[in-house]
Amino acid sequence: MSIRRKLTIFVVLLTVIPMCILLLASHFAFNKQIELNEKTYLNIAMKTARNSMFNRAQGLRQTGMVLAQSPSFQKLIDKRDEKGLDNALDTIKINCPYADYAVIVGPHNELLAKLSPSMVYQKNSRFGILLDNVHQAKKAIFSKEVFALNQLFLPNSLEYNEYIVAIKKPKVKEKDYLDKALMGTTIVPIVSKADGSTVIGSIILGDVANHDDYFPQYYTDYVKESYLAISVDGIRITSNINAESGGHYTGSRAPEGEEISEDGVHKYFGEVEIGDEVHIFLDQIITNYSGEEVAMIGVGIPEGRFLTIISDNNRMVLFVSLLCLVIMIIAGNWLAAKMADPIVKATNEAKALGANSLNREHYKNFNTKDEGVILLETFKDISHDLQRKEQDREETLQQLYIEHNKQKALAAQLLTMNEKLEKIVAERTGHLQRALEELHKVDAAKSQFMGNISHELRTPLNAIMGAAEILRDNILGSLNIKQNKYVESIYSSGEHLLQLINDILDISKIATGKMSLNLEKFYIKNAVQSIVNNVNSYIGKKHLNISLTINPDDFLVVADVHKIRQIFYNLLSNAVKFTPEGGTIIIEIYKREDVMEAIVKDTGIGIAEEDLERVFIEFEQVDSSYCRQYEGTGLGLPLVKKLVELHGGEVCLKSKLGVGTEVMFTIPLEQSLLKNNYNA
Repeated sequence: MSIRRKLTIFVVLLTVIPMCILLLASHFAFNKQIELNEKTYLNIAMKTARNSMFNRAQGLRQTGMVLAQSPSFQKLIDKRDEKGLDNALDTIKINCPYADYAVIVGPHNELLAKLSPSMVYQKNSRFGILLDNVHQAKKAIFSKEVFALNQLFLPNSLEYNEYIVAIKKPKVKEKDYLDKALMGTTIVPIVSKADGSTVIGSIILGDVANHDDYFPQYYTDYVKESYLAISVDGIRITSNINAESGGHYTGSRAPEGEEISEDGVHKYFGEVEIGDEVHIFLDQIITNYSGEEVAMIGVGIPEGRFLTIISDNNRMVLFVSLLCLVIMIIAGNWLAAKMADPIVKATNEAKALGANSLNREHYKNFNTKDEGVILLETFKDISHDLQRKEQDREETLQQLYIEHNKQKALAAQLLTMNEKLEKIVAERTGHLQRALEELHKVDAAKSQFMGNISHELRTPLNAIMGAAEILRDNILGSLNIKQNKYVESIYSSGEHLLQLINDILDISKIATGKMSLNLEKFYIKNAVQSIVNNVNSYIGKKHLNISLTINPDDFLVVADVHKIRQIFYNLLSNAVKFTPEGGTIIIEIYKREDVMEAIVKDTGIGIAEEDLERVFIEFEQVDSSYCRQYEGTGLGLPLVKKLVELHGGEVCLKSKLGVGTEVMFTIPLEQSLLKNNYNA
C-alpha cells in the first residue's frame, strides 16, 4: 500500500472519530446546561433591571443636591418663606417629572412645604429614622422603602387612588386592595453655607413604583421578549408580564421559587404557568437602607421562547460542526497528498541516486511500491558512502581549526580596542554630566539672586512710595502744581517698579520651587468681576468696551483665588495696553466637565505668527527696542503661564497681527486631584 493511501486513511480516522465523539458528548452535556443557561440569562437580565432602578435613583439624588446647595434656596429655608419653598418644589417636579412625592422639612423634622396639598408627612414614621441618619452623616441617602399609603397621601385623594393596588383573587377575601406603596426615597440634607456643618433642613423626594410602567418598559426595551414585575407582600404592584392568552397581572400574587444563593445574594428561581405558557423566572429581594427586606423584583421569559433560542443555537452548532467536518475531510485529503508527494519524489530521487551515483543496479527493479522500504535501502547505502567520506571531512575540519585560531586572535584584538573606546566615551559622558550639573547650579543661583535682589529693592522702594504718598496727600504741607506733578510721577513710577519686583519675585519663587498654592473653594464670578471693575476704573479715555460672560452663570472652583485674580489681571492689563481707543475686550468663562475654561480676547495690535512662542519667555517682548511704543518687562504672559501650570492647567495663545489676540487657559475644578502640584 502506498504512503499516500495510508496518510489519507489516517487523516480521515483522526478527524471523523473525535468529531463524532465530541458531537455526542456535547449533545448530552447541552441538555444539562439548559437550566444553568436559564439562570445565567436571567441573572444578566436582573442586572439590567437593577441598573435601571439605580440610574433613576441617581436622578432623584442629583436633583435634590442641586437644590440643597443653592444659596437662594437656603435663604428661603432661613426665612421660612412658604411660597418660595412651594415654587422650589414645583421646579423639582419640572426637572424631575418622576418625583411622585416631595416635601421639605426643617432642622427638627417639622414640615415646611409639600409638593401637593394631599401629601402627608409623619415624622414619627420611617422618615424619622432615615432623617436621623442623614443629620448624623450630613450626606444624602437613598433607600427603597415600603410605606402605608395613608402615611404619604390623604385617603381617597387623587394620588392615593392612583397608587392603591387592586388584589386579584386574594387569599384573604376581606382585603380587596393593597394599601402599601414601594417608594424609592432620597433624603438630601441642607447644610448651611455659613459654617458648612449645621443642618438647617432636609429635602425628601420619592418615586412610587405602584402602577409605574417605567421600569418594566425600560427593562423590556433592553431584554427583548422578557418581562419584569415588582411585588410587595407577595402582590405584584407593577408588571408588564406578557402571555399569549393576554391579561393584566398587576395585583396578582407573585409565585414562590426555589431559593438559591450566589455571591451572598439570595435569589429565587422557578417556573410558573401564566395563561397557556410556562414562564421561567428569577426573583431578588429588595432591601431598605437598614438592610431589611421590603419588596421583591422579578424578571422572567416564556420557557418556549428561551428554548427556541437554545434550539436555534444548537442547530447552528450542529450545522457548523458538520460543515467543519466536511472541510476537515477535504483538507485532510489534500494535506495527505501534500505530505505524500514529497516522500514519493524523495523515493524516486533515491532510486535514481542509488542507480547512478552509488552504482547499484537493483534500484531499477524494486518489487515493492512501499516508499518506506525503498528509502530505507537507499539510506543504508548512503550511510556507507558517508563513512568513506568522513576521513576527508576530518582533514577539512583540521584546516578550519587553524583558520579559527587566527580569527580568534583578531577578535581578542578587536575587543581590546572596543574597551578603550568605551572608556573614552565614559570619560566624555562624565565631563558632560558635570557641565550640566554646573548649569543647573548657575540657573538656581540666578533665580535665588533675582529673588534676593528683588527683596532688597522692595524695602527702599516702599520707603520712597510711602514718602511720595505723604507728600501727595499734603500731610506735611501743601505743594504747588509742579511739585504735585513730580510727586505723582514718583508714586506712579514706584507702583510700576513695585509690580515689576513682585513679578520677578513670583517668577523666582516658581523657579526655585518656593511658590505654594493656598487652595480654597470660591465662586469664579466674584473673583473675576472684581478684576473687571478694577480694570474699568483705569482704562481712562480709551473708551474700551469690556464684556464678561460666564456659563453657567456661576460655579465653584477650588484654587488659589489670589493667583487666579493675578492671572486675569495680567491678561486684562495686556489687553487694555495693546487695544486702541474704542476697541473691545471679551472675557468668556465656561465649565467643561472637570475643568474651567477661560478666554480673554481683544481687538488690539495682535502678534505676528513667528513671535507667538517668544511672548512666553521671561523678559522677552515682541518689540524689544529702546524706543518701543508700549512699555513693559515681558513678565506678564510668562507669569500667567507658570501660574496656570502650577494649578495643573494649560495655556493656549492665538493672535493675528492687526486683528487681535485670544488667550485661552484651563484650570481643574478640583485641585484635590493634584497631590504633587501644591508646591511649585
